[in-house]
Amino acid sequence: MRALAPLVVALLLAACAARRSPPAPPRYDWHFLYVMPYDNDLDRCAAPITTALQRGARRPRVAVSILYDGVARDGLRRIHLRGSRRHEVRIHAEDSADPAQVASFLEAATREAPARRYVLVFLDHGGALDQMGYDERAQRSDPGDAGPETRWLSARATGDVVRAWMRGHRLGPAEVPLVFFQQCGRASIEALLHFRGTAEGLLASQRAMAACNTYYEPLLEFAAAHPEASPTALAVVIARTDVQHRSAALVRTAALDGWNARADALASALLDRPDAPTHDAVASVPACFSYGLERNYDLLAVTRAAAAGRGPAATEAAARMERWVRDELVAVHLRRDGDVESAGWCGVATHLPSFAPMLDLYRLQPAYRESRWGDLARALAPPLGMTIRGGRPPTKAR
Repeated sequence: MRALAPLVVALLLAACAARRSPPAPPRYDWHFLYVMPYDNDLDRCAAPITTALQRGARRPRVAVSILYDGVARDGLRRIHLRGSRRHEVRIHAEDSADPAQVASFLEAATREAPARRYVLVFLDHGGALDQMGYDERAQRSDPGDAGPETRWLSARATGDVVRAWMRGHRLGPAEVPLVFFQQCGRASIEALLHFRGTAEGLLASQRAMAACNTYYEPLLEFAAAHPEASPTALAVVIARTDVQHRSAALVRTAALDGWNARADALASALLDRPDAPTHDAVASVPACFSYGLERNYDLLAVTRAAAAGRGPAATEAAARMERWVRDELVAVHLRRDGDVESAGWCGVATHLPSFAPMLDLYRLQPAYRESRWGDLARALAPPLGMTIRGGRPPTKAR
């Protein structure tokens, strides 16, 4: 036994060294992760999108994974596309609006195809501030949940999931250049704040988005040829190769950390005065996205209208907000040439409730909980029962 002791010690030391050694290098430069909760009218887009992604995944060192829920009651699926191969894993669950399903998908895709860089795309409809993708026939894991049959994925909970995935990535902190919200109306400051501390850039639109879109294969082809592509480069490829693109903004995620101070400064300059603005100040500003009773308006259009005629201090506060939005927050606003409707927009919207009491529904939203922006939104909201002017009728989310 004594003769074996040095060998045992050597093996133990080698095992300890192996545990301390860095993990094996990732097999892919890029891994594109698509969350596709299409248990609704958009399921018609699932096949053409997956086919386009399959073609794009044939490029070297590019992987694609999809979390898919369709109208058939046969459970969720994780679809892994590698080269010409397609591998599906059936999940015995129907609720794609459960953030835990997104968390499991991210972890499984990471293990399946570790990569240096990840792009995360959320497909489906966009709804109210905390709604990003809905399941028309969600099957509850909790039998006691008596909520409505339609179930929305919570943006607040999903932001927490993405941050946890990035911190717990088994190869160390994941490098995530881009999160793309391929959904209607997600480029509001209130919605974007849910994803602070995630990707380098957030790509979203102030307005309704069409489906099924056409950028998939060109984006993967570009990424394969440019392993160090910036978020701006990726966003430009999406905008230029999607024939249905109209308007989207790439937001610098790190800049969102400065929002509370900017919001407090503007709200104080406008509200702490005898002639504080009311709904009349912004009544003529048109909505850029509507869902039910909720409406989003261009952030700078609201800022300028609320400050108009209220003296130098209010004007300068609005100008400071505009400089911050244009110089720090928005990296690039990608508009289709000739798109007159969004010609004056900055790329980021703000939510103004259809009447002030609606804000009570959003007391947990970061935009209202952490700054005075909720006070300003309440002041600018129309009184209960007032007919809303300047906005378009509600539109169905896409």
